Amino acid sequence: MIEVHEMEKTMIEKDDLAEFQWESREEGFAALEHEVIYRELCSGCGLCVAVCPEDVIGFGEYPRLIGKCVNCGYCLMACPRSFLPKAEVEERLLGEAGGELGVVKGVYSVRTKEKGQDGGFVTALLKYMLKKKLVDGAVVSDLDPSKPWKPMPRIARTAVEIETAAGSRYSTSPNLMTLKVAKQKGLKVAVVGTPCHLDGAAKLKAYPVEGAELGDLVRYTVAVFCKSNFIYPMVGEHLAGKEGIDLAKVDKMDIKGKHLIVYEGGKEKKILLKDIHGYERLGCKVCDDFTGRFSDFSVGSVDSEAGYSTVITRTKEADRILKDMKKEGLIEVKAMGVDGLPVAHKLAEQKKSRARKEVAKIRRDALPLPLKYLGE
Repeated sequence: MIEVHEMEKTMIEKDDLAEFQWESREEGFAALEHEVIYRELCSGCGLCVAVCPEDVIGFGEYPRLIGKCVNCGYCLMACPRSFLPKAEVEERLLGEAGGELGVVKGVYSVRTKEKGQDGGFVTALLKYMLKKKLVDGAVVSDLDPSKPWKPMPRIARTAVEIETAAGSRYSTSPNLMTLKVAKQKGLKVAVVGTPCHLDGAAKLKAYPVEGAELGDLVRYTVAVFCKSNFIYPMVGEHLAGKEGIDLAKVDKMDIKGKHLIVYEGGKEKKILLKDIHGYERLGCKVCDDFTGRFSDFSVGSVDSEAGYSTVITRTKEADRILKDMKKEGLIEVKAMGVDGLPVAHKLAEQKKSRARKEVAKIRRDALPLPLKYLGE
């Protein structure tokens, strides 16, 4: 479980909120729009929905105002794309700064008998946490029953619900919005998400905002390796229209190499990622984290053989939980080591390089002419 370490926790008090709106020309949700959403920085994590005290922020593909804003400023303050000093956060949460893949306690190739993506480790882990009463539920993405293959967030509180939600989706699921429900019901949860989701969870712990404290609800975090996500309506229309895929019959999707692989009725179809690149969520371009540096567990498929999950543990407790699962015969484990992750290292560097270029472009577009190349 990630906890705040030696550095003192910084509580942002209500009286300080005005000070933190110094760079914004607007207030309240309008500030979030101008500083994050309109600048194409929104990651789609859903945290702004969870911290809104008036319940006036809704979420489609992006946050939107659905009621009268009282200009409290919580949404902009909590947003991980407003400010997030990553090196400092890593030291606050994990007690040290990590290398290229973050802080690493152990690296393993893991297989289970669970239904799920690749080795099924995430499914097995969440069921184990529920059984041992380490958490009351798990924040996951599930499938929207009204829209084929559209992800939607939920809190899974039973083994069956965890099994139902197993698998990867490659469109936005605002998982952190469910933390509002967790707070209302007094639930301690494990949060599963992409690195940008866990940026939000980390900020809740490192920089809690008075009146919008949710960080203590998050007991464990599980990151899934991620290069980018796609806007659901756009990629869905492409798959159904240009590729002739019936999304209602899709069993599984996976990204391997240069392809999105869609499994439909026992058959698989490969779609070149370059053909759907234009549907990528714009906020993904500034993300520099492939593995999820702020997580307890990071899980993906690269560098493991078929049917196995690659698992990075980042805390002593996470490493102990994995080893306890092995002792109970729930998982098969092969030790790998950081040197056994050449593909993960490559993809991590590619993502960082792209983010650096995108941030430099944003800076050039925003700064006056004499300062356009500042810091390059």
